[in-house]
Amino acid sequence: MLAALHLSPAMRPPNPRDAAPGPAFPVLAPIPSPCVGLCRIDASSGLCRGCARTGAEIGGWAGSPDLRRRVWAELPARRAALGLTVHRLAWTLADIGAFVEGTFESEGGHWTPGAFADLMAYRVEGNERPTVAGGGTRLHARGRHVAMLIHLDDRVRALTFDDDASFGTVVMAVTSDHVVSRTADAIRPLGRDLEAISTGGSSEMLYDLGLGAPAVSLALRTGDPRTIAILDRLAGRRWLDLPASMREAVLGSSPSRVLRHPLGRFEAYGPCPVADDVASAGSPPPEHNAWASAGPRWTFPDLPEGYVPCAIHTPSGVERDGAGTRP
Repeated sequence: MLAALHLSPAMRPPNPRDAAPGPAFPVLAPIPSPCVGLCRIDASSGLCRGCARTGAEIGGWAGSPDLRRRVWAELPARRAALGLTVHRLAWTLADIGAFVEGTFESEGGHWTPGAFADLMAYRVEGNERPTVAGGGTRLHARGRHVAMLIHLDDRVRALTFDDDASFGTVVMAVTSDHVVSRTADAIRPLGRDLEAISTGGSSEMLYDLGLGAPAVSLALRTGDPRTIAILDRLAGRRWLDLPASMREAVLGSSPSRVLRHPLGRFEAYGPCPVADDVASAGSPPPEHNAWASAGPRWTFPDLPEGYVPCAIHTPSGVERDGAGTRP
């Protein structure tokens, strides 16, 4: 997993099936919309296949707070009737920020990116406390080997699941209509990494490997003159077409790995796994195969179509295999 930025049990989202019938919103608190950004009315029930509200409830959501409280209380039963397993948490943007910041400072659980998590196989040690900075809508934390940055704005959807396998997992996602395509299919120099989290990273050079999808990009960052010269010569070539020995020459210098997504980024530091799928004996570990993959492996392939998973928090005791590919 990429980052074990820890979460206390008190911050874990409740299992919706074990919770009270609905969220108990304070009288003056804002009541968020359950809209997940995927709108389609089910003909037989009259309920939206994304949020489980009726068309009238969607249209009148800005009206009575009592209506909003009643609808939230009824949503678990409606989702069960529709067979919906993914839903939006009843969190405001401030709630999401408090949750994310809490996971940076407490024990238990880990964060991973929505794609390429197997390439960033570092974990913050149990006795390590990452450096936390930012506040409000921009939060980041940095450990010895990993760092995470997330921007919180109106695009973010905090999603969770109504199944035992994913109990307590929270996905920070955006809908695909909020994604600006920026990924090439070949190696591309991006200049100095002015958005770097790590100290000194902004003076190093960033190279997109062209392995991502329109929503995410996997890049290498380095200040090593020899590696910079190699990557400059390789600009315009497809990473997947390079001989394994050339890929290993680049990865052997231990460049930082940078996974950019619509809400921020993940960074991993230290030695890279350099063996890949051409190993002659046995099967290499999964993270080695990933360097020769044709595209990103999404950590949550079972999200509804139209979502881009950006950052995923998984509590202790819940494991995901990271398998699956999305178009």
